[in-house]
Amino acid sequence: MSTTRYDPVAPPGGSDVIGPEVPIAQAPEHASAEPQVRATQAWSPSKRIAFRFAFAYFTLTIFPSPLGIIPGLSKPVAAYFNVQQPVIRWVASHVFHLSQTVSRTNQGSGDKTYDYVHLFCVVVLAAIAVLVWSILDRRRNHYEGLFGFLRIYVRYYLACTMISYGLSKVFQLQFGPPGMWRLVQPYGESSPMGLLWTFMGASGPYSVFGGLAEFIPGLLLFFRRTTTLGALMLTVVLINIVMLNFCYDVPVKIYSCNLLLMTLFLLLPERRRLANVLIWNRQTEPVNIAWAPADRRIRVAGVVVKVAFIGLVLFHYTNSWITRAKAVKLAMAPTPPYGTYDVEEFIKNGEAALTASAVPKYWRRVALSTGGLAVRTVDDSVQNLKMQHDAATKKFTSPENPKSVLTYVQPDEGHLVLEGTVLQDSVKVRLRKIERSNFLLVNRGFHWINEVPYNK
Repeated sequence: MSTTRYDPVAPPGGSDVIGPEVPIAQAPEHASAEPQVRATQAWSPSKRIAFRFAFAYFTLTIFPSPLGIIPGLSKPVAAYFNVQQPVIRWVASHVFHLSQTVSRTNQGSGDKTYDYVHLFCVVVLAAIAVLVWSILDRRRNHYEGLFGFLRIYVRYYLACTMISYGLSKVFQLQFGPPGMWRLVQPYGESSPMGLLWTFMGASGPYSVFGGLAEFIPGLLLFFRRTTTLGALMLTVVLINIVMLNFCYDVPVKIYSCNLLLMTLFLLLPERRRLANVLIWNRQTEPVNIAWAPADRRIRVAGVVVKVAFIGLVLFHYTNSWITRAKAVKLAMAPTPPYGTYDVEEFIKNGEAALTASAVPKYWRRVALSTGGLAVRTVDDSVQNLKMQHDAATKKFTSPENPKSVLTYVQPDEGHLVLEGTVLQDSVKVRLRKIERSNFLLVNRGFHWINEVPYNK
């Protein structure tokens, strides 16, 4: 899953606007219940250094968000990433002495060599920023205001990201139903990631549940009064996601760890208050989470900007995932002759009975899709034949080998006959279609009552 970004500029004033969260002193029982703002205390040198690093690291990690979701700014975003690539390639070659060319190409992995070199560059740049910042700004004794703005930037970024991921699961796009080739694949041949994707996709309701577990905390992060609740919920969700990524070898380890770090960063100012309530069973103090009083027009403008931004985010991702869902549904429509088939008869070069050494290469099962043919032989090896389908002529043709051409006829709804040439061999194959509803993983369904566990 592109990364969602948000605008760090939050409007001042108003009940929906977030500013630096300043603890207030606990009032005595006879005093007014109104919170009183405590004077800002000087930060320790270690706290100032830690904040400078966090500010530099998170900014370098998040930027150029939120430009990616703003119409008309896709080119500047692409230009920003294009500028990075030569630098990262230089570091890979001259610092790590890597011989291969590292690339940012989007192949579904966030743990490429490029991503690890990029992470190294971010950490180094953040450390340099801390050194320079500490020298130039050594007399400042706190960063309360800048800390408040960084929290806004981080939580809006997290909110947008989790809303995007959540909607992808609600619309069952990240974890789609198991395809036919997955259903006929031997269990032990699936990769850990493939097993996880099959587990999640096998139950639509559970996929929706997982999506809501990400969407709801993300939505809560948009509002100052529910930020702590959203961050607490998201911490639990992200710890589980990080463990799944590590334990099932899902290549989103760097990204998910960064999201978890950002969530913990949001909870950091609340650590004592949360410990008092959840661990020590003590009374805790409220905090003042409002900005300083501002002109009414500024407060109204702030609310309008905030509502408009949240509306843009929800519209952008909902529309994007609905569009993709329609495209996926159209692509996966059961268009003849697509599907998975068992081989009933296999004739190669005019002979049905081949030598004993050739028998293991008999076709045993065939999957037809828009990408061509996936053939499983008797010895359980898999051969992928990239062939283009022409429905008008009922042919599969290889763009790489013009001599590889297969025509097909359908004697009835349940059978298909392929005939033609594959590489240098002539073949004729009679196929029997496998219905998806035949598989236990699909047809078992839900049962309130189970006298004994149905565990097969």
